Amino acid sequence: MNRRSSTVAITDHTNQSLDIERRIFLGNNWKLLVPKDRLKSQDELISFAKYADAVIYSADVRFSGLIMDKIPNLKIISLASIGADGIDIHAATKRGILVTNVPDYCLDEVADHTMTLILSQMRGLFLMAKALGSGKWGHDVHELVRVRRLSSQVLGLLAFGKTARRVAVRAKAFGFKIISYDPYVPRWEFDLLGVEKVDTIDELFRRSDIISAHLPLNRETRHLVGEKEIGQMKRTARFVNAGRGATVDERALIAALEEKRIAGAALDVLEHEPIGMNNRLLQLDDVVLTPHLAAYSEEAFVAVREDACRAVLDALSGHRPRFLLNPKAFKK
Repeated sequence: MNRRSSTVAITDHTNQSLDIERRIFLGNNWKLLVPKDRLKSQDELISFAKYADAVIYSADVRFSGLIMDKIPNLKIISLASIGADGIDIHAATKRGILVTNVPDYCLDEVADHTMTLILSQMRGLFLMAKALGSGKWGHDVHELVRVRRLSSQVLGLLAFGKTARRVAVRAKAFGFKIISYDPYVPRWEFDLLGVEKVDTIDELFRRSDIISAHLPLNRETRHLVGEKEIGQMKRTARFVNAGRGATVDERALIAALEEKRIAGAALDVLEHEPIGMNNRLLQLDDVVLTPHLAAYSEEAFVAVREDACRAVLDALSGHRPRFLLNPKAFKK
């Protein structure tokens, strides 16, 4: 591979300055491409990246085998994220295309954001702000918002991966009793952080005063949180998700909120993004929405771009990238 002739397509249109990418690729004279607008379809992705040797990927379009076949020089898809649900990794492996991610990206940022969403719900922050805007004050607001002492509340963590564990450490400082459901994690790892492992998802939903979802998105977890699970929540319970939007059946969640079967929700991710302006979640009381930016901080934004670029450098130089999701595709 002649590195001087390589083309790298960077799908995130917000990175048009390319200052970080140019610094890392300095001296190689590689051609760097970035789209003018967000890529919204397979055809747009193919047209943009069809001459690329590498794609630094953070688009909304699923990267399928069909797309890979239309990019004949493609050697690596470098994810500028943790989650790889947007890539058909099996298809990439069959074609000898490397797929990498940045697994340590934004863990603290997402944990901090999640804790912010949890506290905003448990303290009734946005209901109080709305009431204040309508001229209410003091006890007039107190009558509208149900707030419980945090040390009397149970926080349920759905999945117990790296981010959820960071949330557990933060939540402990506020006095929450913490339980978690994750059948893939041994009990001793829960014990290390003083978290009670529950044996079923049903128990998690029944006992929790607030549930924070930290699920990856795959066939097993898509719509794992549905009508049955939400139906087991206390009427006073709340739901938080800063993981993957499609792990939750959004229609079931909206129905529970509209019918006051649960008390509230705080979401950084949605099943369909960006949110449509007619989405009922925008009109519901005590629903807090943020625009899929839990991962954001200035430091994290720089680090993920640097790591994604270094994976491309390694792959196109014949070296095995550090975080390779499909090692069978790598040939020395």
